[in-house]
Amino acid sequence: MALQVAPSAASPALALTRSHASRAFERVVLSSRKVIAAVAGGNMLRTHITILRRLAKHEPGHTVAWGRQIAGHLIQTGCYSL
Repeated sequence: MALQVAPSAASPALALTRSHASRAFERVVLSSRKVIAAVAGGNMLRTHITILRRLAKHEPGHTVAWGRQIAGHLIQTGCYSL
């Protein structure tokens, strides 16, 4: 059973999901680097960081644009007042 969302509500929800996923991915990569640095050293450290860099290759998201879209929606619906 698929969740039905009105077209006007889908855009802010999609922006919120994309923004959260993009920021969460960056936190995961940063935490992974810290763990690798704590458990490996020397040549093994360079090898693991290289592998992480290859695995974490991605297109950065438009988090600023998504944040503005989310903020505009909140202001427009009256959930946040200026």
